Formats: sequence, structure tokens, C-alpha cells
Amino acid sequence: MEGRVIRAAHEAGVPASDLLLLERALRAATRPREFGAVAMPSDHPAFLHPARTVLILLDDLAERDGWMMSVGALAESRDLQLRVPDETVRELFLGSRPPGSEAGPGITTAGRALAWWEALPVPDWRGSGTPRDDDLVELLVSAPEAVLRLVLVEALDQLRHAHLWESRAERIRARELTERVFEPLAPRAHPVLDRRFAWWLRRIGRGDNRFA
Repeated sequence: MEGRVIRAAHEAGVPASDLLLLERALRAATRPREFGAVAMPSDHPAFLHPARTVLILLDDLAERDGWMMSVGALAESRDLQLRVPDETVRELFLGSRPPGSEAGPGITTAGRALAWWEALPVPDWRGSGTPRDDDLVELLVSAPEAVLRLVLVEALDQLRHAHLWESRAERIRARELTERVFEPLAPRAHPVLDRRFAWWLRRIGRGDNRFA
């Protein structure tokens, strides 16, 4: 799957230096899924989640920024055991900074990507009450557009496989989180995300008794 993503990014015109970073990010995101405490087969939806998140950015949102796609690969909001450690992410980004790569006055591209990573909130997928949904909405409304897109894209891939979750309570919670947070914010992020979340909520979240 990693090879498919890198080939697709190359064919889409993503620069070679960004492709190298993206490949390293995908490998870092895959490592806990291969060797961690919750290691899983390579065809498991959670194993494929980093690559699928990148493909949504690449194919659906026409994203070509390899740094943003790398943050997407590393984003894991539901199973915290699969998250890449912060120190690994910092080493990945700050050690990959090409000389003179500036995103703005005094802000390196690597620093911008790291700021996106650090700003990613962890939605309450399991209904623990933290963070509250209205607090999450407020946070995302004021977040940089890139952060909002990353959160929604990563959540969209989680939802694509929510019907397979064993816990009925977590499936219901996925619908609630989509109704209260993801779907209302999607129009702010991208027209494709607006359509995708609206479709999921209409056809799956409210139309499938596994989410009721």
C-alpha cells in the first residue's frame, strides 16, 4: 500500500524531496501497526489507515504538499496505541528540512508541518466526555485551515470502517461525533469533504441500524 501511495503521489507531480519525506512518514506510521502491542495483519483497515488518509488528501482534495500529506499519514485520532511518538515526529520533520525551505517570513516548511501536527486535537471517539464536542468545534473553527482539513480527512477514513467496529456504543458515538462536529464543519474545509460527510451521515450513520 505504501508503494501505491508513493507512485500515485509521484504521478500527481509531488516533488521528489517530498516523496522521500512521505515515504518515511508512512513507514513511521506503519511501524506500531506491525510491531507494537496491537500488531495486526496488513489487510486490516487500521493497518491501512495512514495510507488511505494520504490517498484521500491526494485523490479527493488534490493535495500536492508532501509535508501536509506526511502529517496526514501520521495522524491517528482513535487508537492512541498506534500513534507515532512525538519525538519521532519531531525528528522526522526537523531532520528532513531542506536548506532554505521557507513557508513564510522566519517560518520553515518543517516548522509549519510540525505546528500542524502539534495542533491536531484528539476527538472523543469513545464517548469519554473529553474533549466535549462543542469545545472541539470551537477549537477547529479557530484552527488553521490545514489542521481542519487534516482532522476531517483522517476522521473520514475512520468512519469508512466504523461499521466493522465490534462495540455498538462506539458505532453510535461515531454517528454522534459526525453529527455534532465533522459534518457541520466539513463545508468550511472542502466541497468534497462536505459531500462525503453528508453522504456518510445520510446513508450510513442514520440509515444503518448498526449505528442506532
